[in-house]
Amino acid sequence: MGDAELNPGSVSFTAIFRTQRLLPFDYPEAQLPLSDRVIELRDVQGMSFKEIAKLLAREGWRGARGAALGANVVFSVYKKRKAHDLRRSAPMTWWIRKIVVYPREG
Repeated sequence: MGDAELNPGSVSFTAIFRTQRLLPFDYPEAQLPLSDRVIELRDVQGMSFKEIAKLLAREGWRGARGAALGANVVFSVYKKRKAHDLRRSAPMTWWIRKIVVYPREG
């Protein structure tokens, strides 16, 4: 028996909250500078992935294993960071279930 059943005149309900903002998985710290630069070049300056790859190569950026960055790698970095940011900024949804009102007796 719950508290509401023992205390007439009470309301019992279940509140459910769903969010991805509290997930413990942060974007990899080592990838942040590169992904920030890719986002800036793509979203702010409107460059293509091929142009970004060429610019990053000139600036000395390298991939995770030291390889030169191609357009496909730049696209992957961009896509993964955008997906991560979208999950983190998704709105919280909530609803209430199992509402029970226990009237006073008498």
